[in-house]
Amino acid sequence: MLISLRYTSKDLALVREGWNLARQVIEPGENDLVILDEINRVLAHGLLPLNEVLGVLKQRPPRVVIILTGRKAPPDLIAMADQVIAMHPIKHYYKAGVKAWGGIEVVFFIFMRRPG
Repeated sequence: MLISLRYTSKDLALVREGWNLARQVIEPGENDLVILDEINRVLAHGLLPLNEVLGVLKQRPPRVVIILTGRKAPPDLIAMADQVIAMHPIKHYYKAGVKAWGGIEVVFFIFMRRPG
């Protein structure tokens, strides 16, 4: 689902720069865990090609666990995930009048290599 918003060329360049950095961390396989915070929103807004992200996830080294966060994940991403967790608040700081904290979301997607 694409969300219709306007982005500047600077916005798109920053997204591409962040994605290129993520690939540099994922592809060598030197890290056990990589968290791509809010990438689901990036995909929902059409700021990165879904097929490109899926390709990197499919080709990642076997030992690398990747956690993706954010709402509105594409169905193909959900289908590919080993684990999908949707969180719901039991107690939330909003009710105490605290404003939103940037970067905190409610859905996690975990990609891990299965043994064997």
